[in-house]
Amino acid sequence: MSKVTVYLARRVRTMDPGRPVAQAVAVMDGRVLSTGTLNAVTDGQDWYTFSAAAGDRISAVVNWDPTPPNQLSVDLLNSEGVVLQSASATGTPKTITLTAPSTGTYYLRLTTT
Repeated sequence: MSKVTVYLARRVRTMDPGRPVAQAVAVMDGRVLSTGTLNAVTDGQDWYTFSAAAGDRISAVVNWDPTPPNQLSVDLLNSEGVVLQSASATGTPKTITLTAPSTGTYYLRLTTT
């Protein structure tokens, strides 16, 4: 059983010339699956996508600045757009841990208000 972990940080330098800086990195078995950025100023929502096999352990830990008025919710969705788990309580870090119910594409949605 593999574990997909999404790491979030203020700045991650990548080797991808098309995206030299990221704020999130999805990793499984020591391999980077996806990178992305959080831009609440533009639309208040950012999405990260990755694949997981049935039985893989998916873990997302989001550290953020909870100083008011900052608010953040984190949702894990399956390929049909169904929310499988949410972490919308106050405080930091926000954590989602779930065993993938099926093989497919999963989405991590971060929403700021």
